[in-house]
Amino acid sequence: KKYNLENTCTVLVLQDVVDPYNVGAIFRTANAFAVNEILLVGKTPIPPNEQISKNSMGLERSTLWSHHHDFEEVIKNLRSEAFRIVGLELINDSIDINEISFEPKTAFVLGNERVGIYKKNIKQCDVCVHIQMFGKGSSLNVSVAAAIALHARISKLRI
Repeated sequence: KKYNLENTCTVLVLQDVVDPYNVGAIFRTANAFAVNEILLVGKTPIPPNEQISKNSMGLERSTLWSHHHDFEEVIKNLRSEAFRIVGLELINDSIDINEISFEPKTAFVLGNERVGIYKKNIKQCDVCVHIQMFGKGSSLNVSVAAAIALHARISKLRI
């Protein structure tokens, strides 16, 4: 099967994802799903970092990334480039990730491991999506959630 990635752009925004092992896993996953850039925001650790490198298998060196202090400024810049901001967060009006159609330019916001996307920042997302859970747990590790979200997006680009 073929995928049309030609006119698409996918960005990940990591908001205070503080565990470098999670950041490394996200770099590795981003590479697998042809993410264009990772925006590391706030307290998110940045390369070079031994733990990030170990978990990413060195792929942080071949993935475009940048660090930013201000989440609101990151979102403002993405909006100016016509990105749809998709928060990966279970809230009252979030949509099952399998029910959403993705725009050619999509930015996924991934929140802190303990609290998710901060409440003050959820309103800056155009839409929030969740991953349907079937067991007793209510959430997934942020790196696993990123992988599922990226797979959902790329699967809709199949031609």
